[in-house]
Amino acid sequence: MKKIVLSVLVAMLVGCAPAAKKESTLGTKLAPIQTSLAAGDFTAAATGFDQFHDAWELVEDALRAKSPEAYRAIEDAMDDLKASIKRKDAAKAGERFKALQELIQKNGL
Repeated sequence: MKKIVLSVLVAMLVGCAPAAKKESTLGTKLAPIQTSLAAGDFTAAATGFDQFHDAWELVEDALRAKSPEAYRAIEDAMDDLKASIKRKDAAKAGERFKALQELIQKNGL
């Protein structure tokens, strides 16, 4: 019993989290993008997008294997949002952010 508890504690301290835990936090990576877009700060939105993309890379292969259609929809939505941020198109970026957010939530990410 002590070995099991110790193993769990060590894993927590080292940051070893199961994939499901990583997936469940993906949606939280969207918040900085939303905040930046609301403030009209496209530089910060681009940085937030890059951070979201880094988190996405941790789960995308698992989603691609589970649901290629969902994977493709999220990739397309990400491309659309990134392009809107790059063009500094606030209206389109807002719409595309919302679409991406809905896909992330729909797929339990």
